[in-house]
Amino acid sequence: MSQTLKRSAKTMPIIQVTLVEGHDDAVVANFIKEIAHTASRTLDAILHLAKASASFL
Repeated sequence: MSQTLKRSAKTMPIIQVTLVEGHDDAVVANFIKEIAHTASRTLDAILHLAKASASFL
């Protein structure tokens, strides 16, 4: 893996999650928060959280 990819992968982990209908907004928001915190802790990455808009919920 090139140095550029290593640096990029360490500073910007990307996770894609597919959610299906059936959960209320608060449950989905908490799910998103927990995934972000787990990824940050596990990958030793900086956590950047923005408030989720209604379009994500």
